[in-house]
Amino acid sequence: HWVAALNEAGVPCGPIYTMDQVFQDEQVRELGMAVPMTDAAGGEVQVVASALNFQGVPRQVRRATPQAGSDAREILRELGYDDDRIARLTAAPG
Repeated sequence: HWVAALNEAGVPCGPIYTMDQVFQDEQVRELGMAVPMTDAAGGEVQVVASALNFQGVPRQVRRATPQAGSDAREILRELGYDDDRIARLTAAPG
């Protein structure tokens, strides 16, 4: 009701979706905003592509969103931590 009323009044707006509803939206599909990818576990996931489009620049998604913490060791190594310190920082508590 509100989206239709606001659109009629000239107010740009749209519905607020849950994540599963986002990927079912006709405009999301038409614009190619949902990109199927294979995640680190080998399953298929939908990834939201960038909303920015520039003429002559291909819009691409290089990889699926990483799982929380999956890049921790690589990032810590780039920050200069040695393997012993990384092992202590990433060890399970307890």
